[in-house]
Amino acid sequence: MKCKSLILATAILIINCFTTVHSVIKDTELIEYRKYMQNVLQTFIYDLEDVGFCTLRLKDFKQQINETLYNFDVIGTLYYSSGFVIGLNSADIKFNQINRILDESAMTATIYTTLETDGIRIAYDVEGHMDDSSIHRATGIYLVKGFEWIVHITKVLDTNQINVTMSLSQREHDQTERIKFLPKNDYTAVFSRLFTPAIDEVSESFHAWIPSNFIPILEKIVREKIPFPELSYESHLDLNS
Repeated sequence: MKCKSLILATAILIINCFTTVHSVIKDTELIEYRKYMQNVLQTFIYDLEDVGFCTLRLKDFKQQINETLYNFDVIGTLYYSSGFVIGLNSADIKFNQINRILDESAMTATIYTTLETDGIRIAYDVEGHMDDSSIHRATGIYLVKGFEWIVHITKVLDTNQINVTMSLSQREHDQTERIKFLPKNDYTAVFSRLFTPAIDEVSESFHAWIPSNFIPILEKIVREKIPFPELSYESHLDLNS
């Protein structure tokens, strides 16, 4: 009889614990979650700048060229190498678009938003190997516009584990701006007509930065520098905080 009572008491305790844990999600709100995400992303930009934008490398690629400009024929192969980021024009954190999800079934709290970067300046060493056996070397600089980085920061409430995910999207490519070459000459004037951020290797490079560069920086910030927002039991808490 004592054994049955002990089993019953244990079962009730487990049920009560489960109910209590879930009520933490049901009747609570995250305190100042928007300020938290804003601070995280601002720190991310600062830390990335400290590490150096030049650590964001670009894949090598080549292009076949067969162009004519004012009766000037340019035929051969362009080799793009040693590409990297030389600067960031702007990064926009829209405070009012920062949002959160409190998932009762998964026992997680997630804060998410979009970081807009409108002007990532990249550079390549370029060699043009022409069919007439001439070789033309230049540095190409291009301003990539319209990339958006979607950031999710999730805390598992029963373990306090914090995880970061990021994905990338891009608005319609701006085809009006051409790559700028130094030195300027007749050949590089023709070379500039072919480059576009839609080139697979450029897009693949941007995606590759997420696991290799961005996630490690963000994880260090959310796990060591800026504590995740506390949960408040005030159901009337201002959700715009």
